[in-house]
Amino acid sequence: MRMDKIRKKYLLITTVTVIAMLGGCGTDRSVKIYTADSEISAEESSTQKMADAQSQQENESTQASRDIFAMDTYMNVTAYGVGANEAVRRAEEEIERLDSLLSTGDQNSEIYQINQNGGILSEDTAYLVERSLDLYQSTNGAFDIAIYPVMKAWGFTDDNFRVPEEEELQELLTLFKAKGAGKNIKVKKM
Repeated sequence: MRMDKIRKKYLLITTVTVIAMLGGCGTDRSVKIYTADSEISAEESSTQKMADAQSQQENESTQASRDIFAMDTYMNVTAYGVGANEAVRRAEEEIERLDSLLSTGDQNSEIYQINQNGGILSEDTAYLVERSLDLYQSTNGAFDIAIYPVMKAWGFTDDNFRVPEEEELQELLTLFKAKGAGKNIKVKKM
């Protein structure tokens, strides 16, 4: 048994010595990696790995993403490539601009003012209203921007969520249909 321990120690010492001699001081320590096409030194391979990692990091830095809450909706805006951060920043600014222009709950928004007092629409709002009216026509009334009273009854516009009574909904839908839905909306361009 004791002899077995001595052999194991001898084998370990011999292995360490051989490894130390093969790696000796002042010799070329580069390891060659042979592939089917060429030979690459471990140093070159390491340099290539660092370049690949840097390239991947640069690619990742050309991706920008931001979570936004606007228009009563959670959104995630992501852009890729050079200028990704600027693109996301500008997208967020545009979303916020449109939200402040089109909000039915913001008393300063153009839509709120038009709903309360009538008036002339800005070019952006007029375009979106015209597009909405086109969608109203092409969906046979399934998409209608005049559904606000029904949405309000459900509490979607003011966070006072509730299930309206059947009679209330029928009355609102009748009123809604009696208005001709989106048909009463006329867009006059400036």
